[in-house]
Amino acid sequence: MYFFTQLTDSVCFFCALLVCFCLVIGCSMNERPQEEPASIVAPDVLEIDSMKWQKETSIGNSDGILLTHYFKSNPSMVGSPELHGTPEVYHGAKHRRRFYWIKNTLNKISWSCVEYKDGSFLLSEGQGSPFHNPPQ
Repeated sequence: MYFFTQLTDSVCFFCALLVCFCLVIGCSMNERPQEEPASIVAPDVLEIDSMKWQKETSIGNSDGILLTHYFKSNPSMVGSPELHGTPEVYHGAKHRRRFYWIKNTLNKISWSCVEYKDGSFLLSEGQGSPFHNPPQ
């Protein structure tokens, strides 16, 4: 009886060891090399339709007022994941502004742009760099 108990314990230990080994091998076979997240560097100056846009170093008071006005006019965008975080801010001639929110994930870059022009706002979105092919 003692021999049978020892044999059963050994078999259970061996089975547990085999299961752990299979889990380690199975998980390691599914591993993929870690990819670096995509990144975009916002240029200091943009040129869109022969108009130059200058990048701001931070959001100014007038920018905050414009964004507050945008969100009051578009309450469905409040808390939107597309407009989350601090945007890149560009100013153009005649009190024009562009606010870019850029999301970098593995293998994908998406962006949203709120443009203020002639007293109204325009929202545009896309994938890839907005600075290589800016919205028109």
